[in-house]
Amino acid sequence: MGLTRYATSQKSMKLPEKISSFGGVFRYDEPQKGRYRYFHQWDLEIYGNQI
Repeated sequence: MGLTRYATSQKSMKLPEKISSFGGVFRYDEPQKGRYRYFHQWDLEIYGNQI
């Protein structure tokens, strides 16, 4: 949701626009087999359309 808020607040952004992010994320959960509290997440969003 953070990238969507950023994109809508940028009035001078030219469309179409690609925005990506990558980083470490903490999960609020007890560690389980094969599932850790800390993991990496990648996000890619494309705004606008191509004519």
